[in-house]
Amino acid sequence: MNHSLSILKAYIEAFESGQFPLWSDSIFGGYSLVSIPFQFPNPVALIGALAGIKDVYQFAGYEAIILLALSGWFAYEFLIASGRTQLASIVGGILYQTCNLTLLKNAQNDMSFAVLVLAPLLLLQIKKINQKLSYASYFSIAAISFFLFNFTFIQKIGYLTLLGFAYAFWLAFQKKNFRGFGFCLLAALPGVFASIPRIVTIGQDFLDSNRFESSPINSHVFMGQHLPWFEILRWFDARILGSSWDELSKLGNGTNLSEGFLLYMGLFSAILIIYALASRLPWKLKDNDAKFASYVLIFSFLVVFTSPGYELIYQLFGKIGFIHYRILLICILPSCILVSLSLDALNKPLTNTASSNNLTYLKFNFLNARPWISICFTVLIIIAIELIAFYGNGSILRPITISPNWLTLQGGATFRIIASLLFVVFLLYYWKKHLLSSNVLRLMLATALLLQGILYAISFIWGPDRWHDVTAFKKPSISMAHKGEFLPPSQALLRNIENRLETKSYRISFICNPKDVAINCSTRIASNLHLRSIDGYLNSTPSRLAALNLMPSAQVRSITYSNPNELDWALLGLLNTKYALHFQPGLFTNSIKLPNGQFRELQIDDLKIEENPLPVTPRVFFAKSIVPAKDLNEALALLKPGGKSRSPGYYPEITSIAEGANSGAEFSTKGTITPVFQSSKVVVNLSPSEEKRFLVLNERFTNDWVAIDEKGNKLHIYPTNIFMRGIVIEPQIKKIEFLYKPPATNYYITVTLGLLTLIIGVLILRRYSALRLTNL
Repeated sequence: MNHSLSILKAYIEAFESGQFPLWSDSIFGGYSLVSIPFQFPNPVALIGALAGIKDVYQFAGYEAIILLALSGWFAYEFLIASGRTQLASIVGGILYQTCNLTLLKNAQNDMSFAVLVLAPLLLLQIKKINQKLSYASYFSIAAISFFLFNFTFIQKIGYLTLLGFAYAFWLAFQKKNFRGFGFCLLAALPGVFASIPRIVTIGQDFLDSNRFESSPINSHVFMGQHLPWFEILRWFDARILGSSWDELSKLGNGTNLSEGFLLYMGLFSAILIIYALASRLPWKLKDNDAKFASYVLIFSFLVVFTSPGYELIYQLFGKIGFIHYRILLICILPSCILVSLSLDALNKPLTNTASSNNLTYLKFNFLNARPWISICFTVLIIIAIELIAFYGNGSILRPITISPNWLTLQGGATFRIIASLLFVVFLLYYWKKHLLSSNVLRLMLATALLLQGILYAISFIWGPDRWHDVTAFKKPSISMAHKGEFLPPSQALLRNIENRLETKSYRISFICNPKDVAINCSTRIASNLHLRSIDGYLNSTPSRLAALNLMPSAQVRSITYSNPNELDWALLGLLNTKYALHFQPGLFTNSIKLPNGQFRELQIDDLKIEENPLPVTPRVFFAKSIVPAKDLNEALALLKPGGKSRSPGYYPEITSIAEGANSGAEFSTKGTITPVFQSSKVVVNLSPSEEKRFLVLNERFTNDWVAIDEKGNKLHIYPTNIFMRGIVIEPQIKKIEFLYKPPATNYYITVTLGLLTLIIGVLILRRYSALRLTNL
């Protein structure tokens, strides 16, 4: 039930209608589907459309499972290629899957999670091409680069690019041979070149938002709040500061479950990482990958916990208001490398310093007798720890408050940490006394690692606070729904909603009381039910909407109303908003639970609707006159004198404000208007007129929309009334087309450049291989 399903749904519906998904009018008065930083049109959505998928929610569930499986497989392949034993590589691969951060991203967004899936595969190919130049590695890096830069989360690509570049340079520096490094860069360039239109489109969208440093909200101050030091405790147990929003509220720690320190993969992992670093294993064993992993961890921790480190990344990312705690994603694989290294380092033969009595005792030690005995013993211990921690939490294991009452720890998680540490001490004591062989120690630690990680993954995905209840999304966490509780809307319901709310002609707003739902609800509902909403939640709020101050307080990524008193009916009416819809769970789930335990679909009578008491501006209209404004600020002063809305409402059909117009003018308003809205294309049919007219489209203005008349003339689009698009129509013109043409639609030159770069790289690789064979 994550929010990216609404985007996936929009992609699938666009593909099914024969369109490439470019624009959606479901929120913010329209937004770009190709400028979303966390994904370009999802290629998997095309598969869903071709397969005729109707239940997008189940489809996304299977996709997430496949991606999670691939992440573990690729991590295993990298670890085994790095010289780890099979046991250590299996453990590392599964820990990569069950990391708190991995599970969270897998549940949030598929194309965002794809970065984590491909990260170990990219590093594996970088390793291979540095060991031996080959076409296979060259094309693999090129393919991975193309997919990453063109379809996945642009912020996480930035982190992975830093990681990949650093790893390629590290390997080259260690070998004192930079040929492999050069071919890595050459292989990555085609994907980078091909992605330029997408990156430019995203950059334009950020410039046209209030998320940049120049916005009223200083993004550096807003996004640059550094993690408190005690967040590191989550490394040892993700639940110690609270595992759900309810627990966080009760404990009063106020930490972020989505952007905090989320590297937990079982306490034993943290112990082995600390052991590896404290004993300098990467340097003693001369393990290059482990040394590199150590430096990555140190660097990332400095970014997360220190101001200079955070400032460095903030500057590298162009001062855009990203949350850079996400850099921890590049720490997951290095963490697995160090865990695997520690496991392998324990694989030592028993020393001869043990006494004969100890050696004799060793033969009869029940843990050394059979491998399955030591495994069963470990399983029993870990399950006992987990059961006590889970069921004892809040009852016998009370929360622990650290004086002076500024930090409270979950009792169950604290017990889990202490009990697990005691188990490690027990194992190490008997190992040091030579009563436990190294092989058995490794086997028991591996069992503990896997079991604790897998049990955490199960609780993370299917735990009691993850399931949908009667107030869907009241807790902003992962939500699972039983069959029948979450249904795609039927065509009959969509028709009824269209008729009742007049969705073809008017927009709506949502009233989302925090007592009913804790996060922005409009995006999901608007997309699911084919509504047009002025409010919403995405990567950033468009600057022209932010300038209007539709809400009591500005938001970087959202516009949302918590109660009817916040609705500025005058401004909402200007923006074509006729109705406000109160939130209720059935709007999310399209499912109403009956007294007998059965479910029925949402109905119109279930809805509570408010109607705008002030004038509502049409979706398309002729303006009788225009008033010029030189820029947005001047237009805003004219539209909201003194910063306040006009209490009687607005009448832009009489007078509209046109930015960039040379002077005021009068126009004819005669004739009929028949618009046809087709996502990224709007066709407006007009009855002919002998006079000029000023046509206004009450849809969000961006510079990437173009207007063309029936004669093929490109018309200037004026930003009108802050938000809208206005054009001057010459006499006798009967048809206008508005087309959305962002840079992301102009791939011909950059893809050609990418292909040429790919071919040049192949030729250089071929030439180098030929020279090498000649020298041999």
